[in-house]
Amino acid sequence: DYIYQVRFHPKGTRVATLGYAGTLIVWDLEGKKLYEQKLPVKAAFSLAWTPDGKELVIGTSDPRVLVLSLPSQAQ
Repeated sequence: DYIYQVRFHPKGTRVATLGYAGTLIVWDLEGKKLYEQKLPVKAAFSLAWTPDGKELVIGTSDPRVLVLSLPSQAQ
């Protein structure tokens, strides 16, 4: 899956990547994968952290926006 979006966590401690086909991955700054999920979408276009860093907001190709609560190790 091609990486379409990259966003830093509000505190700068994590990086989230979003693939065009909807693969979401949260990494630490050393490149260790902390969380991965294939989203239930055909395509995903935008990605943003909430200000507290506990959720990610994802814009998709269908008429909805996903709000994903992250497990503690990925926050």
